[in-house]
Amino acid sequence: MSARLLVIASCLCVLSACGGPHADAWNAIPEARRDAAEASYVERCATCHGNTGRGNGPSAKGLNPQPTAFTTEWRDGTDPEWIDHVIHQGGRAMKISPSMPANKDLSPEQCSDLRLFLMTLP
Repeated sequence: MSARLLVIASCLCVLSACGGPHADAWNAIPEARRDAAEASYVERCATCHGNTGRGNGPSAKGLNPQPTAFTTEWRDGTDPEWIDHVIHQGGRAMKISPSMPANKDLSPEQCSDLRLFLMTLP
């Protein structure tokens, strides 16, 4: 298991034990889909958004605007369907950041699973 995935998995274990507000929806997803969403985050998102979703990944320094930090306020105040569209269409299409790539190869279900994963980050 890669170091990034280990850190993310550890965070999820702690969060699941605490029963965060998004934990029920995340835990309702079959394990294989949860694993795929975690791997997708590490592969596609962590470089900019960071391992724990704070917008501080190794590529974040040179970006303007800075990547979104998935804070509690952001998670609780952002429409889930909009997040799914941003994941799928990318930042340029959604007029938020030309640096965020589209993920058009992901199905709607995969976008939703990825959103639920990032909603559980500490």
